[in-house]
Amino acid sequence: MIGGIKRRLAGYLSARRVEAALRHLSGPSQVDLADGAAGAVIFARDAEFYLRDCLDHNFALGAAHAIVIDPGSRDQTAAIDGEDERVREN
Repeated sequence: MIGGIKRRLAGYLSARRVEAALRHLSGPSQVDLADGAAGAVIFARDAEFYLRDCLDHNFALGAAHAIVIDPGSRDQTAAIDGEDERVREN
């Protein structure tokens, strides 16, 4: 799943910029979802005030996993999603 996101972003940005912008911080580097399962991809920058609610909402809707893409927050966004076992951060 993470590899697919990188390939799609590479269509908009150069591959070098994508590799430099995304780094794996925690959790497995690949998430395999069961047939029919849903995952959530959340783009969150400086989202410490609403990230927990956003994660809870997505999991309440049935997401099996969440990937948080953080393009360089200056607040506690990375710490918040790092605390949640359901999240795979990039």
